[in-house]
Amino acid sequence: MAILTQVHLAQEQLDMASQQYARAVELDDLNQQINRHLVNSADNQASSPMERIRASVDAVFTLLQRYQSYSDVQAALGKVYVSLGFDPLPDTIQSHDINALAQALAEVDQDWSKGLFPQPTDTANQTELPDVGKVQEDNDWLSGLMDGLRRRCEARPPRVGNRYAQA
Repeated sequence: MAILTQVHLAQEQLDMASQQYARAVELDDLNQQINRHLVNSADNQASSPMERIRASVDAVFTLLQRYQSYSDVQAALGKVYVSLGFDPLPDTIQSHDINALAQALAEVDQDWSKGLFPQPTDTANQTELPDVGKVQEDNDWLSGLMDGLRRRCEARPPRVGNRYAQA
C-alpha cells in the first residue's frame, strides 16, 4: 500500500509540475512578445529606455522561470521512476569518465523510451520475482503510464538560443 501511495504522490507532483510548466511557457511567450514589440518600437522611439530595459529584464526572468519549471517536471518524472523502482544507472559502465556515464544513461533512456523497463527483483531475499512484464495488462499499464509521462515532458521543451537579438 505504501508503494502505491508513493507512486500516486509522485504522479500528482508530476501533474502539478506539468501544469506549472505550461503556465510558465505561456507567460514566457507573452513576455517575449512584449519585449519584441518594445524593441521594435525603440526603432521608432515610441518607448522610453527604462520601459525597454524593464521589458528585457522581465523577458529574461520569465525565461529563467520557464527553465526552472522544466527542471521541476524532470525532477518529478525522476521521482515517478524512483517510486516505480527504476534505477537509471546501468549495471556496468565502460569507464568512470563523464562521457561514458552520459552514454550509459542515454542508452537506458532510449530503452525506457521504447518501453523496455527493468524487471523488478526482491532485493531483501535476492531472489527473482515472477516476471510481471510478461503479463500483458501490467505491461500495457506501465507502458501507458510511461508514454503519458514522456509526452507531458516532451510536449513543449524549452527553446534554446539567443532570442533577444531581434533588432
